[in-house]
Amino acid sequence: MVVRRRKKTRKKRGSKTYGWGEEGHRKAGYRGGRGKAGGHKHHWTKIMVEDPEYFGRGRRGISRPKKIVHIPNFINIGEISERIDELLEKGVAVKEEGMIKVDVKRIGFDKVLGAGRIEAKLHVLAPSFTKKAVEKIVKAGGKVTVIEVQKGE
Repeated sequence: MVVRRRKKTRKKRGSKTYGWGEEGHRKAGYRGGRGKAGGHKHHWTKIMVEDPEYFGRGRRGISRPKKIVHIPNFINIGEISERIDELLEKGVAVKEEGMIKVDVKRIGFDKVLGAGRIEAKLHVLAPSFTKKAVEKIVKAGGKVTVIEVQKGE
């Protein structure tokens, strides 16, 4: 028998398995338990990363029913200007006092945005406008009217 000055374990420090290979000597204890063991303790962060809804801890809070959530429909002033002939044909837009009066709510929109060019004088009626849209309409010689909408609409 060979006499050693140091224990063999000194050589294995930092090697994780101490010479017992990939599987490890301790079986399930080597991996912190079998399956979901330690999910509420030492494997909590792993479970929250890999499967956060495993313990029913997914989305929280109250969400409003989709039936009562109103998402407004937008239209750009440039698009109204492009479709003015089509709107006049359908009877949605009407020529009045040198202007073309357009009720945006009748064509299914709630808000007028300011993108695009406007060349005709328009009198636009809508529940809401952006500042840029109002500026462009007034600059072209038109008028803006904010109409009130009932809650049922």
